[in-house]
Amino acid sequence: TVSKKYILARDKMTCQYCSVKLDHSNSSVDHVVPISYFNKRDKANTWDNLVACCKKCNAKKRDRRPEDAGMELLSKPRQPISFMTIQQGPEIWRKYVSTMQIKRNNYEEQTIVTNT
Repeated sequence: TVSKKYILARDKMTCQYCSVKLDHSNSSVDHVVPISYFNKRDKANTWDNLVACCKKCNAKKRDRRPEDAGMELLSKPRQPISFMTIQQGPEIWRKYVSTMQIKRNNYEEQTIVTNT
């Protein structure tokens, strides 16, 4: 299932247009080919049509394809090969799992995406 959480994880919380590091305040998900180009909305919501994007780039691109907006993707979006979900783990794991988020006494789930 495609979701904003998985797209952001797959793209390593990096804007796929300007390479700025994203956080929850400036992150969004962009449809590479806008929804208006599709007959049905669900046809637009696919792994190969969604990318992590900063709000500034998303506003700049608007309802256009990247080439029409004078923008270029850092990499072609694709479906990840596998997912691993870590719900909790010791602090020592941080050096081995670079995107793991750890909260003391209240563990936060973090999704790790593998593209290899």
